[in-house]
Amino acid sequence: MIGSSDLEEDGISIEALEIELHKGLRPILFYLIPDFQNPTGSVMSLAKRHRLLDLADQYGFLVVEDAPYRTLRYSGNELPSLFDLNPAKVLQMSSFSKLISPGLRVGYAILPPAIAAQVIEFAGDTYINAPFLNQAMVYRFIQKGWLDPHLAELKKLYSQRLDSLLAALDEQLKNKGIWNHPQGGFFIGFTTHQDLEIAELLKKAERIGLQLSDGRGFFVQGGQNFIRLPFIFEGMLYGILAVLLSFLMLGLLGNTIRFEESNLLTYYSNLQLDRVFAAELIITTVLAVISSFSAVQQYLKGKLTVN
Repeated sequence: MIGSSDLEEDGISIEALEIELHKGLRPILFYLIPDFQNPTGSVMSLAKRHRLLDLADQYGFLVVEDAPYRTLRYSGNELPSLFDLNPAKVLQMSSFSKLISPGLRVGYAILPPAIAAQVIEFAGDTYINAPFLNQAMVYRFIQKGWLDPHLAELKKLYSQRLDSLLAALDEQLKNKGIWNHPQGGFFIGFTTHQDLEIAELLKKAERIGLQLSDGRGFFVQGGQNFIRLPFIFEGMLYGILAVLLSFLMLGLLGNTIRFEESNLLTYYSNLQLDRVFAAELIITTVLAVISSFSAVQQYLKGKLTVN
């Protein structure tokens, strides 16, 4: 059975959860995004974090803390993660797709030791083979010391975009709805005062080049008056890498590739890529393609058995 929990300005409704637990609800896992929740951008209060973990101890369930946006705080004070507060009861997950590039699709989980081996085995049975190339890219990105300065640039850029969107909402839509004022993450949650024809709204938005998600998709019930407003631009590393690596292969660049930002919608103001690292990516990608092509050929010839 999969259930849901009401969401308030400072996180999930603990009161509603306690009522359900008193009625006999016995969850195995409780999933949530406590920091800059998707789609509202809300942050769970410290008091609610402590109470949720108390309930997890009392009723014997594990908490799954999804924390892909936690690092992307632009103002205010950081609260302790659920994992920090009670590592024995919390599975913490995050994703480099939000921190480096959406195309990477590389995430990780920090697990209580008692269940780590089971989860690793289950994961292997589920996806068969991990994306080793993507993982290697993330590893080298961190090893080269690029992650921290990269995050600093993202925070600077995203905070400006957040402030711009909040100012525009206050100027243009003050009497049309209500919205939160997040201190980080990717999204602002906007709820209109009047009912929307959501299908027509999505069409109009698309005609002016704006891709919005259907607000109903974020709710078990309702959501027709909700709009998720992203204030970040999705492009990140892959598009830039493709161009730069093409230049590198043509021998048009020196030992260091440097990209100067000239457009507000471009992520990197001072992106530097080591030529050796770039070459490694090219070689590894080519080898992966050759290996995959060879395996397909063998399979088609009947020489390779796939279980």
